[in-house]
Amino acid sequence: TNSLLKKSLKISRAKYFNFHPMIKIIAKYPYQIQNINEDVNSHQITSHYPDFIIGNAASSKQFMLASVYDDEYLYENVRKNWRNMSIFHSTFSFGEGKVINLPIIDKDLYYYNIKNSNLNLIKNALMEMSKFVFKSGAAEIILISSKNKQMVTISNYEQTISSIKKIKQLIFSSVHILGGVTMGENNDCISDSFGKIKNFNNLYVNDSSLINNKLLKNPQGTVMTIALRNIENFIGNYKKF
Repeated sequence: TNSLLKKSLKISRAKYFNFHPMIKIIAKYPYQIQNINEDVNSHQITSHYPDFIIGNAASSKQFMLASVYDDEYLYENVRKNWRNMSIFHSTFSFGEGKVINLPIIDKDLYYYNIKNSNLNLIKNALMEMSKFVFKSGAAEIILISSKNKQMVTISNYEQTISSIKKIKQLIFSSVHILGGVTMGENNDCISDSFGKIKNFNNLYVNDSSLINNKLLKNPQGTVMTIALRNIENFIGNYKKF
């Protein structure tokens, strides 16, 4: 949405967006815990909200193998033992992204910055997630969010996580593209309170780009609620004509 508004309508303010960055681990248990194409467990640990949440991630064989494709030993370990494994995530609401249009190329450039000041929060989340996983019965953990991917146990995971000194030592995945189209009646907002792009006729936005606050949780319900409200307002005004 932001890219289209920037390119087509020259709305330069529609350039910022947010993700929900995630760090992940693969937990290995001494017994079988899943079958192929297992669904994600919907339960989450929210006691650390709004700093982070902990949950289960898509853990089918292909997802786990994709996470360790660059390490032969870990790849073979997952290939043989995936039925005893599951992926867990810690998810955050920090960082800021930008959409950059360059006239010399067709495709946009995307930039996302996570400040090093968030490192202690990330390490704490990784500690808490690992602690939970070991208490749930896991025998080993693969730190797939560390560039130095390795398998750790309950005896050395704290020392290993504590040794992380920079954000660049971590690998993030991300979900839920949010923000960029501020909505409201202030002059600096891109759309009005019902998603209509200001100064343009018959142009409305009804997606997650309207959510510009630190949501952290899955935005689907919020997106659907905002869209329903905006559509009802549109239909109500349309009938007047």
